[in-house]
Amino acid sequence: MPRDVIVVDALERALQGNEDAALSVYNALSARFGWSGSVFTRDDVQSAFDAMLEAAGRSPRGLTEDEWKQIQATDEWAKGLPGQLTAHGLELIRLALEAVVGAEVA
Repeated sequence: MPRDVIVVDALERALQGNEDAALSVYNALSARFGWSGSVFTRDDVQSAFDAMLEAAGRSPRGLTEDEWKQIQATDEWAKGLPGQLTAHGLELIRLALEAVVGAEVA
């Protein structure tokens, strides 16, 4: 088994499926290594769903496990969201580089 898979498996066991703990680890790693990025979670989806229901004059309700799994299986979640973030992120990296070292590469 590749080392990265072993590390992820060990981390997953240590976190015991606790999403808040996983996000804390991600945030700590981001701070330690200067990473920049976004993570979208079920809570983000639930908040968007609540807002959609409220806008339609309906009471918020929790997403079911089946609905959550269906959302994760959509192209928008699995492919579209990461693709959009990556494309826009790379453009922002280019703009940051221009702001800092633009004269050198002009």
